[in-house]
Amino acid sequence: MKIEEANEVGATLQEARRVLKEIHISNEIKNRELAASVDDLIGRCEGALWTMMQETRELVGEPA
Repeated sequence: MKIEEANEVGATLQEARRVLKEIHISNEIKNRELAASVDDLIGRCEGALWTMMQETRELVGEPA
């Protein structure tokens, strides 16, 4: 009986480890996707800021 219980616990722990590994991999993928989205957003903001600075210079008569 004790060996059977130990085997069940072992199987449960293996399944839990497998599930946790899948979650970890899923989170890594989501983190990479989020990082790419943040990089894209930063790039867009930098581009918009640069455009606004150029337009402001033109409005005040400074060379672009």
